[in-house]
Amino acid sequence: MERRRFLHGAALVAGSAAARRALASAWRPMQETPSARLILDLTQPLAIIRPDFLGLGYEVSSVARPGLLSQHNAVYVQLVRSLGSRGVIRVGGNTSDYSSYAPTAQAVSSPETGPGSVVNDTVLHDLGNFLKTTGWNLIWGLNLGKGTEQAAVREAKAVLAATRPHLFAFEIGNEPDLFSRSEVHRKKGYDYDDYLREYRRFRDALRKELPGMPLAGPDFDAHPRQRVIQVTEAVTIIGDNFEFVQDFRGLEVLSPKGTLIGSDNGREIRTPYDDCVLIMPSRRLAKGQTAVRLGRFVE
Repeated sequence: MERRRFLHGAALVAGSAAARRALASAWRPMQETPSARLILDLTQPLAIIRPDFLGLGYEVSSVARPGLLSQHNAVYVQLVRSLGSRGVIRVGGNTSDYSSYAPTAQAVSSPETGPGSVVNDTVLHDLGNFLKTTGWNLIWGLNLGKGTEQAAVREAKAVLAATRPHLFAFEIGNEPDLFSRSEVHRKKGYDYDDYLREYRRFRDALRKELPGMPLAGPDFDAHPRQRVIQVTEAVTIIGDNFEFVQDFRGLEVLSPKGTLIGSDNGREIRTPYDDCVLIMPSRRLAKGQTAVRLGRFVE
């Protein structure tokens, strides 16, 4: 509508026949463009977002700062309550794999490059009251990087005692997929199987002392390794009836060689090699068009 007003106004002030002809030429396609009508049915929700879907994340070092996550921090309590009456606070981060629990020691908030954060009963008590005041729940990360099963059990008991009504779950370790990257926590070659064995040891020790204790996670690296796909060929439709064997969306990896992809007028289309990657399968399956491109990961 704004463009139409502009063109209409320009036509009124155009002083030459050439200008009027140019404006008329620009106006005509706009008038001929078909319109579309969109109707939204607000009475039929597609999905419902849980009231506690909202989440906030904190390092353990933040909890170790007395007075921050506390019911006495009125400004911050109001901020969290303004975000929502329910939500989940996750305490973990990199500092959790350097941290420790000491009931009566002085609380220490330390970056991961420092001596390690220390949480005590006082800051945990404050955290419990903060959760009670805001109505939010808690996921707490336990130290797998430099901790032990025994230390995890002691810390879990203390966290549970302080936050029980609002404890959602415990995590074991933070981003264990990065443990071997700089060899700070583990040596090169540390993989999922190694983590799983350690996880099970910690889990069993925790469940022995705290039966039924809920577990979640762990968090993992948000920037996984990028992989390159080499496109080797395209499948062009030559018949009038092309069908995929299933509703492919793209980046499916099919094995072994010879796996059926679809049919083109009855002619079977199969993968030319193992671990074949389907790239951009088309929704417009017409003769002469590309149905899908095939590729393989380049290591």
